[in-house]
Amino acid sequence: MPSDIVGTWEVVGIHVDTGATRTLHYRPDDFRLNGRIFHFSHEAIASNTPERQDCPSPGIAASIPVAGLIESSMAGRATPPANPTAEDYQLQLPADPGASAITVKCKGKLWGFGLGREDGIHGAWLLPLPGERLAVRWHDETILELKRVPENARPIPSFDCTRTSVESERAICHSIPLAKLDVSVAKSYAAATRELQEAKLQNSLTVLKAEQRAWLLKRNRCKSDAACLENAMSLRLEAIDRMQRED
Repeated sequence: MPSDIVGTWEVVGIHVDTGATRTLHYRPDDFRLNGRIFHFSHEAIASNTPERQDCPSPGIAASIPVAGLIESSMAGRATPPANPTAEDYQLQLPADPGASAITVKCKGKLWGFGLGREDGIHGAWLLPLPGERLAVRWHDETILELKRVPENARPIPSFDCTRTSVESERAICHSIPLAKLDVSVAKSYAAATRELQEAKLQNSLTVLKAEQRAWLLKRNRCKSDAACLENAMSLRLEAIDRMQRED
């Protein structure tokens, strides 16, 4: 891994093709991806995104010029214009014409090998962005914008860690990835509540609140089990997203 990529990064932006001619799996600033954590090292690439796609023994597979990167790698559309651009993704690319992205191999196999259209660039790619950001080509034609997590960063969940006596919350207070997931669940729940209130869907709002209370009890049964907590919060994000799409 290049030295400027090694480290811990947080997803701070989700970019999708604003001119897409189909329904996309992810939406801009989707809570299921926002706040997720990537770890890049010379030994492995790992993340707590829904897709995972961990990469052991990473190495550079190819270097791709930034010019035409979006047009040549992201999937086309059913109607003209056939190929999206960086503007369609609302993504600021490096101004340096010599800038390039890299694709990655994992023990000789392409990272994100399922990504890419037949006549385009395959695999996930990494592209350093202005302002010490990093773009990652991700699933269902999504581009993630990452920001480096400082080494001295501390977990900041949606609740006050000094006032909790619940074992599951104490575990969340000691983990940046879990704290970020907790914030995403809280924001997702708040957004769904607001949407249902504005739409005057009282029955759906009652269901949402009841499900959230039941979920909190289930999450707390995880106690200090980090894997259990991560799974519980990830599933809750999926459930809230599904309810919003159905309503």
